[in-house]
Amino acid sequence: MKKNNTILLSVVFLLLLCAFFFASITYWYNSMEDKDLNSGNTRLLSYTASLLVLFSVVVWLPNRKKTQDNIHFVCILWCIIMPIVLFINHSNLVSYFLTLLWPVLFEASFVLTKIDSHFVTKLKRIFVLVAIYGTLLFFMSTRVAGGQTNSIYFAFLTLPWMLLYKKGRAEFIVLVVFTCLIVMSLKRSAMLVMLLFWVIYGMRLIKGKKNRIVAILAIFVMTLIGIYAYSFANNALGGKLMERVTETKEEADEGRGRLAIYAVTGEMILSSSPYKLLSGHGHYSVYKDSPLEITAHNDMLEVIYDYGLIVFILYLYIWFYVIKRCYLLYRLKSPLFFSYAVSVCIFVVMSSVSHLILYTSYFNFLVLFWGCVEALLVSNSERIINKRK
Repeated sequence: MKKNNTILLSVVFLLLLCAFFFASITYWYNSMEDKDLNSGNTRLLSYTASLLVLFSVVVWLPNRKKTQDNIHFVCILWCIIMPIVLFINHSNLVSYFLTLLWPVLFEASFVLTKIDSHFVTKLKRIFVLVAIYGTLLFFMSTRVAGGQTNSIYFAFLTLPWMLLYKKGRAEFIVLVVFTCLIVMSLKRSAMLVMLLFWVIYGMRLIKGKKNRIVAILAIFVMTLIGIYAYSFANNALGGKLMERVTETKEEADEGRGRLAIYAVTGEMILSSSPYKLLSGHGHYSVYKDSPLEITAHNDMLEVIYDYGLIVFILYLYIWFYVIKRCYLLYRLKSPLFFSYAVSVCIFVVMSSVSHLILYTSYFNFLVLFWGCVEALLVSNSERIINKRK
């Protein structure tokens, strides 16, 4: 592909991406804050998502020969099967674009990074702006809510991108900043991810230091500081942090806690006909059909009910793929390992107790990251093979 064409594709793709991020973050922020979702907000999200899907296909299809791994085959199958599922269930046109967005974004980011590795740097800069915008919305939300708020995820899911910047002290500062934001949000899923990325950080610190005793002492000091910081934050928040960490009320309150939601959704799946188990019930159908009028709060249950068992198998491969890639980066001692491990922690935790794939929003932050990393891995492998030749 000619250099000028590559630059043009990258610029248009990035502009559409910025427009989509602004539209989706604004839309879902208003939704989380129970603000009026007027037709203007809905149309903007629909238009930007549709344009982004169409342009990503334009980038992907002429370069599909560059995509040979199994994950690319899964993306193709998703793009073939999902429209059939939606057609069978009489879904509206917008649902087609929303459900097809993640695979075409993965492929477009892969292709553009494969052609030009500097494309990752351009995406990093955009995600700095997204992190700033998301953080501003988070602070606005905390002033209104006065407690836990889902708006933390707009900033939080940019963390893998932020960790791609210079390592060392800067990486530690980024982790501390995001830790403070997570604690302020009082979201337990985010706090669980926070605990996991600090554990991985500590293990990597021990393994990376020649003097293990010094590394262990450093971790011990960090743990003491963490305990003190937790106590300080809990007092500053009026004991709310301790309440959230130890809270069990949510699982039993008025039959709308996580366990009740899982039980109701499981019953909906089991009572479905064999045909519906294969074809699904349509996008967002758990919310539409549940007597609780709420989504499944677990992506596995959501995918089975909404899209059926065939799509569920494709979804399971995403889990297998990201965990396999994370292990590969660990074995290669890649500088990308920590960032990728954090993205996997976010994906696994949030998919288990909340939603990622259902919402056309911050899940795509991770998808773009995975697509870029896949391209960098393939390019590096090709360079090694060429050197051997």
